[in-house]
Amino acid sequence: MPEKFWERLQELSGPQYDLDPLDMAEKKFNAQSCLFVGSLPRDCTLEELKEMFGKYGELGQVYFNKDGAYAFINFDYHVNAEKAMREYNGSQIRGRSIKVRFAAIKTGVRVKNLTINVSNELLYKAFSVFGSVEQSRVIVDDRGKPTGDGIVIFTERKSANMAYKKCQEESFFLTNQLRPVIVEPWENRDEEEGYPESGLVKNEQYKKDRKVGPRFAEPNSIESEYGKQWKQLFDLYKEKRQSLEADLKAEMDALEVKMQLVVHQQETEKLRKGKIQAQLLFFYQRILLIRIN
Repeated sequence: MPEKFWERLQELSGPQYDLDPLDMAEKKFNAQSCLFVGSLPRDCTLEELKEMFGKYGELGQVYFNKDGAYAFINFDYHVNAEKAMREYNGSQIRGRSIKVRFAAIKTGVRVKNLTINVSNELLYKAFSVFGSVEQSRVIVDDRGKPTGDGIVIFTERKSANMAYKKCQEESFFLTNQLRPVIVEPWENRDEEEGYPESGLVKNEQYKKDRKVGPRFAEPNSIESEYGKQWKQLFDLYKEKRQSLEADLKAEMDALEVKMQLVVHQQETEKLRKGKIQAQLLFFYQRILLIRIN
């Protein structure tokens, strides 16, 4: 456990109202500004890489594996890393085409089963008990409503591993609602870059697929028939998924009602015991007064 883990957790146990807004400014040398550089020539040097990529921004940690012919280069900011990637991806060093892309982020976790009153700020505070958090966000839909999922990116991988392990072994609640968060490993892989043409392998399958361009199927053709069958499969998948989600929601609602009932019964029992104790105390006091008199 990180230093002062239980102390930090204890500080969070009280009311969490009106949390201060997060500083959304990009942190310098964050995990999202790290590039992977592969297919380097064997005679490439660390100094050569620093000179090439240093033109586009301040460099932080640079890990260079000469035997594996690859490197990880951490830039000061994401925008500078992106400029370097676009400049050098597919370029050649002494006749060898190098590959440059954003490195997979392995310091993050996906957090599921969030209640509607969990904000970016609360998510940040809650997971800070496991270590320094670089970024936290609750995922919302097109209407700005929370989806029940969130992403937390830590500064160090060990913090992400700890959060995953601890939340797997025990139930971690973020609010008064008895809905534990479900934590899964998360890696961000080139979501912003997408899949550029330069990343394709130009083999026989590529040539076969690309010999015909985008088009709509001719009516009553074999293409049209197979197209319909594919669409039917996706419609079936959508129906089954919606049915499964509806069943899951019904089960979750039933569990929540059950939990509320149990909590109500416990509170009622506490009040009942408290009332009995008060009556007994009053009774003993009356007896004591009678004996004294």
